[in-house]
Amino acid sequence: MRIGYVLGLFPKLSETFILNEIVELKKQGHEVIVFSISNPNEEHTHEEVKRFNILENVHYLLGRKKSRNIVKYGSKIVEKLKWNYTTENIANKLLAIKASKHFSKIANKLDLDILHAHFNGTPTQTAMLMSKTIKTPYTFTAHAADIFVKPNVSMLKLRISNSLATFVPSYYNKKYLHELTKVKKGKIQVVRPCPIISKLQKIKRNPEDYTILTVARLQKKKGIKYGILAVKKLVKQFPKIQYRIIGSGELENILKKMISLLGLEKNVKLLGSLDDASLMKELSKATLFILPCVKSKNNDMDSTPVSLMEAMYLKIPVISTKLAGIPEIIENGKEGLLVEPRNVNQLAEAIKLLLENEDLRRKMGENGKKKIEREFNIQKEIKKMLKIWKEQNSEQFTSYSM
Repeated sequence: MRIGYVLGLFPKLSETFILNEIVELKKQGHEVIVFSISNPNEEHTHEEVKRFNILENVHYLLGRKKSRNIVKYGSKIVEKLKWNYTTENIANKLLAIKASKHFSKIANKLDLDILHAHFNGTPTQTAMLMSKTIKTPYTFTAHAADIFVKPNVSMLKLRISNSLATFVPSYYNKKYLHELTKVKKGKIQVVRPCPIISKLQKIKRNPEDYTILTVARLQKKKGIKYGILAVKKLVKQFPKIQYRIIGSGELENILKKMISLLGLEKNVKLLGSLDDASLMKELSKATLFILPCVKSKNNDMDSTPVSLMEAMYLKIPVISTKLAGIPEIIENGKEGLLVEPRNVNQLAEAIKLLLENEDLRRKMGENGKKKIEREFNIQKEIKKMLKIWKEQNSEQFTSYSM
């Protein structure tokens, strides 16, 4: 098949699930053309981007010579990396119109079989408009903030109704979307995000004692401050404890101050964003992995964090929270431990339990890898998507509504 991916920012370091889909589709012999509003121009990118020559088939709207004349306001926001392509506002709607016109001119020459967008908002709005213009069906994946934070229900319902199908990463999301929009459940399909296994297979595990790892953007919903507070509770009992946090984001300075005020400079390290080689090294050393996710005041929360899956595949025991789709990844007491969000005492007790019990760590690690291999397998998930795409119905366009 010839598949057009419509995205907000690509390639984005934190969105490994999108890259993994594209790589697997290419491995299976399909052609993928990416239409991205802009390039995040991050310091690091995953090595698969170069290895599979993915950028050779990427078309951008912004960043071209005449981009400032397209939507000046939108361009400036993107250039300052403050653009949120899941937000419903006039600037983003104008951006979607301009993007669809620009991308449709390119797509008309490509004879695409399907369009697929990630994230409700500007990318899916662009795909929906392109779909009408080039007479090609579209699907999209709705994730977390794009549907949890002040969703425009009427626009979301329109995008789902006009899509061939809407994919979500968890059954929690499916239930939520159905109840929110009243769209038939059959229109919403669960397609799991998956880790890049080929990369993880290269890692040789050599755990260092008392080493805790978190890989996440530094955002409130990741609950990282609760991990730091839990370490503070444990540092007297485990003076050699090391909490290593990989990722960047808006809370970096706040977390640095917090670490300093708690006197944890020797025990807690903010490592920033790392390249693949450095990330693999940190994963190899971890005794356990924690991701104490919470629901933010604006209702934003993680659904199915891929970083948990990566740790589980490597047999690293994991600790997270009873939130959204996370219990679908981790069965409490089997593949890892789940605690209540924002409960520092429970989190500290869970960390202590695993630090003191090597047999439990080994058992949970083995169960975790089996779970990922069985239920979060990229080949199986891509087959689900391809099955729906190949069953596309050309009559969809006779009833297309706007």
